[in-house]
Amino acid sequence: MKNKISTISILRDQGKLDLAEKMASQTLESTFSIDVLSLLIDILVDKRKGENAINLLEIYSDKISSQPLSRELMGAHAKALLATGKKSEALELFHQTTLSFPKWADGWNNFGCCLRNMSRYSEAIPKLKQALVLDNGHTKAALSLSSIYKGYGNLDRATGVISQCLETSKAPELIEALVKLFHQSSNHNQALSWAKKLTEDQN
Repeated sequence: MKNKISTISILRDQGKLDLAEKMASQTLESTFSIDVLSLLIDILVDKRKGENAINLLEIYSDKISSQPLSRELMGAHAKALLATGKKSEALELFHQTTLSFPKWADGWNNFGCCLRNMSRYSEAIPKLKQALVLDNGHTKAALSLSSIYKGYGNLDRATGVISQCLETSKAPELIEALVKLFHQSSNHNQALSWAKKLTEDQN
């Protein structure tokens, strides 16, 4: 099962969503797995099939209730709710996820990103910071927190968040964000230096 989950995840990361959905669905039909269901829900949300994701959760509700609480499924369910416009329900589930799994960085990032998307920036900041406390290389949390500070016009803090995350994660999207921030703050030498590094890493 672990090999199948890994293959489905790789297909999703490669953007082969139709193939990932097909493989996840076939796997789920033969053997129920919370991990596969969680992944399939995420894939459906990626494909803008939020209603299908919610329907799938209802179909498997009995089997879900007989399983231990899953942080991945809670997160996927909340994203499906958000995708179908049920923002308040999604926000509550994101909150519940952080209460049930307080040491899961992804849960805090999801909660913070949901608040950010609702323009509740002051509430989003501590959630995103907590994600980075738990995982200082959490690329998504760093990018989201940096974007909030950038929106406030605080380029130094925005740059600081990205720079600190880069000490652990070398994700190219972090470097791209840093280059843009340096350009925006007229620090063109630093922007050029990091742009060269990004080019070198990609070659």
